[in-house]
Amino acid sequence: MEGVSVGNVGAQLPHTCAHGLLWEGPSTRAKRRRLCRLPTPPEPRARPSALAEAQALFIHGWLSHSLLSASLTAMIRVLLVEDNPGDARIVEHMLEAAERTVFVPHRVPTLAAAHEHLKRDGADVVLLDLELPDSTGLSTFSALQSAAPRTPVVVLTGLDDADAGLTAVRRGAHDYLVKGQVGADVLERSLRYAVARGRAEEALRATAERLQALIHASPAAIVAFDPGGRVTLWSPAAERLFGWTESEVSGKRAPILPEDDQEFAHLLHAPLRGQTIVGAELRAGRRDGSTLDVSLSVAPIRDAENNTAGIMGVLLDLSERKRLEAEVVEIAEEERRRLGRDLHDSLGQHLTGILYAMAALGNRLSSAAHPEAGTVANAVSLLEKAVAEVRTLSRGLCPSLAGPGDLSRAIESFATTVQMLQNIPCRCQCDPRVTVRDDLAATHLYRILQEAVTNAIRHGRATEVMVRLLSRGTRGLLSVEDNGSGIPDDWHQRSGLGLRIMAYRARMLGGTLRIGRAPGGGGTLIECQFPHAHTEGTGDASHEHA
Repeated sequence: MEGVSVGNVGAQLPHTCAHGLLWEGPSTRAKRRRLCRLPTPPEPRARPSALAEAQALFIHGWLSHSLLSASLTAMIRVLLVEDNPGDARIVEHMLEAAERTVFVPHRVPTLAAAHEHLKRDGADVVLLDLELPDSTGLSTFSALQSAAPRTPVVVLTGLDDADAGLTAVRRGAHDYLVKGQVGADVLERSLRYAVARGRAEEALRATAERLQALIHASPAAIVAFDPGGRVTLWSPAAERLFGWTESEVSGKRAPILPEDDQEFAHLLHAPLRGQTIVGAELRAGRRDGSTLDVSLSVAPIRDAENNTAGIMGVLLDLSERKRLEAEVVEIAEEERRRLGRDLHDSLGQHLTGILYAMAALGNRLSSAAHPEAGTVANAVSLLEKAVAEVRTLSRGLCPSLAGPGDLSRAIESFATTVQMLQNIPCRCQCDPRVTVRDDLAATHLYRILQEAVTNAIRHGRATEVMVRLLSRGTRGLLSVEDNGSGIPDDWHQRSGLGLRIMAYRARMLGGTLRIGRAPGGGGTLIECQFPHAHTEGTGDASHEHA
């Protein structure tokens, strides 16, 4: 049968309908309303459709702009899939009687015709009878849903197959209505809600598709975890960066870090407490066994009740940045060494030569009882101090740290130099058994010490400094504590280059740097923990140097 457009409902309709909807003459309308709860049909009259009425009102200026906008916004195209003409006319009448919505229905009698109409013209909502000539039962809904998965469907059922309606809703239908038990207001509300829900789902689907496109196109690795730390999202960039595919890690703990990694555990628990962390740096493992530096930012994923339902993380590969940082630090270190060598080999030698010449001149003047002998002696004394200071500066710029015990000796020598040059107490407690893997690691620690002590004196106005080099199991601890004004609470936001380089050197050691207030609230405490190879020995070998 060809599809028919909306028609006017007459006073006399078929006596009975296939699904029990009764529509008789005027004498039985009371009974019909009791059974069907349908509004009384109007007498035959030539009446334009609701859409035509709205257009006419607009043409004659009878509606304000806002009212017209509301009417047009509420316009809903309904595809009525119903093979029984009587049932169809009743539904069409109820749609026409809607007070708040302009329905534009189109009826087709078969599932095949519904497919064709949806393909050609589409619809805002489908009102679907499950019992059709070319399909019956839930298979009717399944077939229509497959053909138009994004079109909302409201199922029509008879009294004897209401369970089928419930099943259809569980499978994706937006609502089901039982024939003979539906009024115009219920039908209008059901269709309006189905369309609203469908549009909301479409908007949500579009947002999800945009998010998915963003995740797939992002060069940053995007991952998500459930509250237990198991992977729920693993982007293509994460696959490229770490080597594991999404299927290999989904539902499991992230393999990029060991489960007992305390820093990673802290980062994962912070979002569960509602915190957002941006740019935390750590080392992560790859499938091939190698490691790389990454920046991790994490934030909580919240559900409809604003509870934390998971964790979203973004990881950036810092390998190139770290390589450039290492080059910058190495260039700076080489420049330090060059200055140290120049001070020692050039300026130091020149000053030493002048010192020897002045000493010889002083001896001759003294032997001759020359009145200027005292002046020359004073110049010799000043030159001796200058030579000593140049040597001290040279050692500071180019320390010799080649042996296992050189680190503690270099720290003690540095403390002595600070006392001599700054004239403040700089005590030192060192365990000579604490060693590092190579001269580069020792240099990093020495530079951290230099920067920490310099900041304490220059910025903290400290009058006393305590330096410690201690063993903590498999890790060493270098700490610098002062009695100065203390570091500001917001130092993270306005830290200078020196503090950032200290943190970088600590990471190069495979260690961590902690900066905070000294015990008791006064002064600053800087601690650097690093892996070390503890040399053989018994007892506590640490000693204090003042």
